[in-house]
Amino acid sequence: MPLTDTPFLEILKRGPLVFDGAMGTQLYERGYFISRSFDEANLARPDLVLEIHRNYVAAGAQILESNTFGANRELLSRYGAQDRLVDINRAGVRLARQAAGKIAYVAGSVGPTGRMTGTLTDERRAALETVFREQIEALLLEGVDLLVLETFISAGEMESALRAARSLYPGPIVAQMSFSEDRPTIDGLSPPMIADFLRDRGADVVGVNCAEGPAFVFEVARDMLGHGRPVSAQPNAGRPRRLDERTIYMTTPEYFGVYARRLYQSGVALVGGCCGTSPEHIRRVVDAAAMLSGGRVKVEAAAGAAPVASIGRRPGTPTEKKSSLGEKIARVFGERLARGAARCAPRGPEDFVVSVEVNPEPGLDLAKPLRAASMLKRAGVDVVNIADGPRAAARMSNLALGLRMKSEVPIDVILHVCCRDRNLLGLHSDLLGAWVLGIRNLVIITGDPPKMGDYPAATAVFDLDSIGLLR
Repeated sequence: MPLTDTPFLEILKRGPLVFDGAMGTQLYERGYFISRSFDEANLARPDLVLEIHRNYVAAGAQILESNTFGANRELLSRYGAQDRLVDINRAGVRLARQAAGKIAYVAGSVGPTGRMTGTLTDERRAALETVFREQIEALLLEGVDLLVLETFISAGEMESALRAARSLYPGPIVAQMSFSEDRPTIDGLSPPMIADFLRDRGADVVGVNCAEGPAFVFEVARDMLGHGRPVSAQPNAGRPRRLDERTIYMTTPEYFGVYARRLYQSGVALVGGCCGTSPEHIRRVVDAAAMLSGGRVKVEAAAGAAPVASIGRRPGTPTEKKSSLGEKIARVFGERLARGAARCAPRGPEDFVVSVEVNPEPGLDLAKPLRAASMLKRAGVDVVNIADGPRAAARMSNLALGLRMKSEVPIDVILHVCCRDRNLLGLHSDLLGAWVLGIRNLVIITGDPPKMGDYPAATAVFDLDSIGLLR
C-alpha cells in the first residue's frame, strides 16, 4: 500500500520517519542567486525546485517540505514579491506533490516573519496571525498532508503561527523552534518547557531545527522527549565556515548519519536536515532509520536510484520449467504453479503446491534438517523453503543447506534472501552465485532488525528492502 494512503499521524506511530533536507542552500548551489526570494523560485525556476525535491525522494525522504519557508507577506515584501504570495505558495505545494507522488507526504512549510522585536503587543500579535493565516490559506488551497512551522526563535511569534494554523487546519502540525548554544533558552523557556508550550498550543509534533548542527540538536531534542508529543529534529550541517572566500557547511554526511542514528535511538520520531544539508545527508538519515525499522523506510528509495549499465537480460523461462532439479525428477513446483494459474482456483489436492520451512540448526551438523527434508519428501511435500537468518539468528548459510538438500535428498528448495545483512553489491553477488549453483527459486524478505537476535549490537545494512530488491 502506498505510504500516503495511511494518515500521517498513524504512520508516525509505526516507527521512525525521515524529513527531506535543505532547499535554500541547494538552490544557491545550483545557480539560483540570492538577489531573489528563494520561494519565488517556485515560479521563476520550477524545474530546479522539482529537481531538488526528486533528489530527496530518490534519497529516501518520506516527507517533502514545500519551498515556502519564507513565503509570508513580510518576507516577500523585501523582494517586491508580496503580490504573488498566493501563486508562490500554491506552486510550492504543487511541485512538492509532483515529486512526492504516493511515496512521500507533503508538508506545507511556514517560517517566521524575520521582523521580531522585543515584547509582542496585542496589536503585533494580531498582525502576525493575519500574516500567517494568509500564507497558510494559500498552502491549504493545494492540499497538504501536514504543516511544519519551523525555525522560530520567539515563543510569542510561534504562538501566533500556531493560532493561525489551528484556526484553519485540523490536520497534523509539526512545530519546531531554533535554539543556539549561546542562547539555550527561548524567551526564558528551556527545551522541556518549550515542548510543553508547543503541545499546549496545538502542536501534534514538537521539535528543534536549524541551530548549531547535529550534536547540539541531539542534546536539545533529547530534552524535549517525554512531554506528551513525538519529537522531530532537523539539524543544520554544522555551523557555516569561511574557507578560501567560500561559505561552506563542514558536517559530512557520514557524521550527520551518526547523529541521526543517535537521535532515533534516543526516541526522536522524525529526523531530517536543515541549512547546508543535501540528498546525501538525507540518505544517511534513511540508513539510520532503516536500522531501527527493519528497512521499512527504504520501500521506495530504490525506485529513485540512478540506473546502472545494462548487461543484458536472459530470455524468460516458462513457469512450468522453472524447477531446478532436472528432467529426471518431475518439475512439480513449476508445473503445479502453472496449472493452478491456468485454472484460476485449485480444484483438488493435486492442484496445490506444498512448501515446508526447514532451517539450519546452530553449528555445523546437517543431519537433522536433511532427515526432515527426506521425511517431508516421502510425505508428498513439493518443495522445502529455507530461511535466511530469521529473527536475526546466527546460522549457517541457507545456500549451503539448500545445495546439500538438492543433492542428497533430493528435493527442490526455495531460498529466503534477507536484505538486512548484505549491501547492494553483496546481494548481487549472492544471487548470481545461487543461479550458477542451480538455485532458482527465491523468497525475498526485508529481514528482522539485529536487536531481535543473537547479536543485538550487530550492524544492519538494509541498502534495499524486499520491494527494492524485487525491482
